Amino acid sequence: SSYAVSFYVWLAWLCVGTVFFTLEENLSVGEGMFVSTSIGYGIFWVDLTSTNNYAKVFSSLHFFIGVFGVAFDMAVFARSLVTYNKLWYDETKQQRSIEAALATEGYWGDVVSYYNYYWPKLRIHFFFLVWVLLGIVWGVTSIKWPVLDAWLFSMTAMATGGLVALPSSGVHEWDYVFVSLYIIVGAPLMAISCGISAHSIANYGRAITMENKLNAAMTEDELVMLKHLGVEDDDGFMDGAEFTILML
Repeated sequence: SSYAVSFYVWLAWLCVGTVFFTLEENLSVGEGMFVSTSIGYGIFWVDLTSTNNYAKVFSSLHFFIGVFGVAFDMAVFARSLVTYNKLWYDETKQQRSIEAALATEGYWGDVVSYYNYYWPKLRIHFFFLVWVLLGIVWGVTSIKWPVLDAWLFSMTAMATGGLVALPSSGVHEWDYVFVSLYIIVGAPLMAISCGISAHSIANYGRAITMENKLNAAMTEDELVMLKHLGVEDDDGFMDGAEFTILML
């Protein structure tokens, strides 16, 4: 599939960058991976002014491919949101199941209905919060940052802002690997989480609004327009749902 091909291309991009910076800059593998990730995601924790022209050209291309990859991920995510927009009927059915559960005795059915409705919407936010907490714990225990500094690192690293960089000394090999993996997973995780939140706010009440439109009676002017189109109703009443069916 296109997703598998994209993943393999991204993995090759990361590995090529790691090998290049490891050999060109005489770095360890962990440091090479760290440089490849930070440049590829546009964080630029690394000073490139002291490197040769070959490294500068490669870094520019590496950064360009990384930006293209992030844009591709966002395009795929946007397409999934457009598809989700068309599922308003399923959304309404899930809300009806919650209403039916609340009308019955006992709490277990209520819990199951709420879980089935909200967990698919909230799990990405749960994973995002776990990832933030992981970055804070790592920063406090391994780098000995204060909690606020570790929190600032966690949030800005995932946002590719990088307001808190690793110290210039005393950093272990596995710390470079951790930060690389933290950005690789955290950047798309944060983007998707924030995107879903923004989408939910923008479309709040969409299913209810759509249901109300379908159940609303047609106005007199709309009925006159329908008669001109040759569409009439026998019982003298037509709602939005019946109009949709007749037009189909």
